[in-house]
Amino acid sequence: MDSVALIDGAVRGGRLDYSTGLLYKVYVMFEPSSLPQEYQSDVPSKCGTALIQEVQRNWHVLTTEQRNEISPYIQPVGDPDKTDTQLDAVSPDRMESERDKID
Repeated sequence: MDSVALIDGAVRGGRLDYSTGLLYKVYVMFEPSSLPQEYQSDVPSKCGTALIQEVQRNWHVLTTEQRNEISPYIQPVGDPDKTDTQLDAVSPDRMESERDKID
């Protein structure tokens, strides 16, 4: 199993809370050396697009510390403190508009 599958299994099994699992999945993609040993795997993980979307959709559940760790790699879309980021209706024009707001 790849690291993301190991992390997802730990979240489903209650060994990790969701927001910590999300942080660990960011580590898989961007900072593998920060990932705890039990979630490291030699099996390559898939494309990170789904992870980026998951982080953006669930930014509101992350702690301030987790947001600070993730923000060098992934930024929220829309209002980061609202649960409805409307990412299900993202168009390329909306993504560009949101990026402009962040910049």
